[in-house]
Amino acid sequence: MDFIAENKNQTNRLRALTDIITRNWKTDVGAGWTVGTMLCHVAFWDKVRKVSIDRWIESGELPPNLEIENVHRLNESLRAMSETIPAEAGLHFALACAEEIDRQVESLQPVQIQELENSGRERWFRRHLHRKAHLDRIESALSA
Repeated sequence: MDFIAENKNQTNRLRALTDIITRNWKTDVGAGWTVGTMLCHVAFWDKVRKVSIDRWIESGELPPNLEIENVHRLNESLRAMSETIPAEAGLHFALACAEEIDRQVESLQPVQIQELENSGRERWFRRHLHRKAHLDRIESALSA
């Protein structure tokens, strides 16, 4: 399953960027986001997916997908809250959340992966897609 390797690759990419991220935690990446708030955003959604999968496995029922407007509200609220998180704590949390969801999706059975795919929840286990997009944005802002 290539998503397992891709998830690990993006987690390792995050780990490799630890020093530069810590030094540039407050650097603007555009649209009111900083390196730190963007990384906290990634951690938050990794954690949300972990909890969602846990509950799905426990109950056997997939929760409804979030409406896009609710996602926007959550992201804006999270951005504001994460401005107060120190670099070391935020980075530690982001790595812990990435590693946790990576381990969880590795343990999913093929039938579970298929059910998530069939229900339009591919990004629940393909966490690398979300991580990569935001790490690309962070790296782009830092190289500018």
